[in-house]
Amino acid sequence: KVSFEVMLGSADAADKMLKDIGKFAETTPFSFDDIRDGTKKLIAFGVPADQVIDTMQMLGDTAQGDAQKLETIVDVFGKMTAQGKLQGEELNRLTDAGFNPLMQMSKRTGVSMGTLMKQLEGGQISAAMVKDEFIRATSEGGKFHGMMDKQSQTLNGLMSTLQ
Repeated sequence: KVSFEVMLGSADAADKMLKDIGKFAETTPFSFDDIRDGTKKLIAFGVPADQVIDTMQMLGDTAQGDAQKLETIVDVFGKMTAQGKLQGEELNRLTDAGFNPLMQMSKRTGVSMGTLMKQLEGGQISAAMVKDEFIRATSEGGKFHGMMDKQSQTLNGLMSTLQ
């Protein structure tokens, strides 16, 4: 609570955030600790507090119910947000976690992966562009839409909620 109080500027804001995290954790295959830690990291990297739960929803769907993938994706998303652009190492980590935003862009726009890689190397793939791909992938019709809801109904997801 103290961490959130300092980061958010008040005890009331910290209490509200912790309640929101608790509600969110109850409906996902992730533990309270997973959500709390990811939320703190995102806020520290500059994601606005009023957007952090929606961001965790998006990143959690992309992580497919896997806490280790969530930790990686949150870390990369936070760093990318702070830098304002995607870099090669972050792309590799996202791809290893099961999400390649450049492939999503290529499929959607028809721009070749080679061209997108050159843009990446030139610092032209912005954090906003990657966030848009996360949004598309987790919105209705997207590859990861509703993934946490589905994963929360599995045995592991139900056990997480019980805990």
